[in-house]
Amino acid sequence: DAAAANVEQAFADQARAARLRPRQTAVSEFGLPLTGGDAATGPAAGEATPEDAMDGEAMDGDGAAGDGIGGGGDGEGPDGIGGDGATALATPTASATPAWLRGEGPYGELRPALFFSDLHCNVGMAQVMGAAARALGAELVLDGGDTTMDGTAVERYCVDQIAAAIPEEAAWVAVIGNHDSVQTADQEAAAGALVLDGKVETVAGLRILGDADPTHTEVALGTSQRDQESLADVAERLADTACEDGPIDFLLVHQPAMAQVPLASGCVPAALTGHMHTRSNPKVVGGGVFYTQASTGRDNAETTNLGPLGSPAEMTILLFDSDGRIAAWQLLTVNPDASAKLSAIKAWPAAPGPDPASERK
Repeated sequence: DAAAANVEQAFADQARAARLRPRQTAVSEFGLPLTGGDAATGPAAGEATPEDAMDGEAMDGDGAAGDGIGGGGDGEGPDGIGGDGATALATPTASATPAWLRGEGPYGELRPALFFSDLHCNVGMAQVMGAAARALGAELVLDGGDTTMDGTAVERYCVDQIAAAIPEEAAWVAVIGNHDSVQTADQEAAAGALVLDGKVETVAGLRILGDADPTHTEVALGTSQRDQESLADVAERLADTACEDGPIDFLLVHQPAMAQVPLASGCVPAALTGHMHTRSNPKVVGGGVFYTQASTGRDNAETTNLGPLGSPAEMTILLFDSDGRIAAWQLLTVNPDASAKLSAIKAWPAAPGPDPASERK
């Protein structure tokens, strides 16, 4: 309850700051390289910059090791948002100012969605996730899989807790992770989720593609393949679907290994994954942008938290523009002491798009 209340307060504080903050000051805080108009200064010496606001979080690095995805980068777009607050910034123009600094509220003209993954039956964090979705006013909640530990019938309780936590006005879109099962998929569908199954779906005006993890992991028995399709097979099929039935706005899958081929196809502008329990910040891979959500309910790959957190848990706010593309992102961190923190808003990298030499059309 304390963590949920602190999450709500973090969003309320952000909204209040957006109302009180002069628009020019906001632009200065993000270090935008603008031209024309009257000069303004950036953060003064000793004043917090967006990087300071990260408090040591790996926001500008890779955020995770061994995700199997190539590329690098710091998650910053060409506008330099999240920079060091250069001095002599000029008055912003409508075209140069990010969309979240135009209009009302902290997100301006952008539409927020909430992304979580790998709850692993931590029903306490399900309540915190629901509080975040309500405070955010999210019309879309994305579930990266591994709702359960083994995908058993008794874990229906975990699914029901997630369903109860998500606001009625928000659409719940989920994929099945390796710790989930076909039974989990049925439970989630019965509870109101749209469980992606390899077809392009339109939800909240966004075209989304995803599918279940083809492997199944049971805590005492290890990992096996569910049926005839391997991870590589599913990745190839999803790439074909994205190119043949697209355009899509993003791909949602559990394992990063399922995203590589679709990204390389050039038909996937963004791929959202989980599984690693450690964040990998947005980076360009192939023709799109790859992102791995850290665990929302577990410490890491070795430890499980069905009760109080042992280390910080994370959720991601994804901010969509009017074209249905991710324009920016923000991290919500919930700490073991029940405190909650919102990071600075960061620009989402631009997707390069398809390679003209690609065999897929």
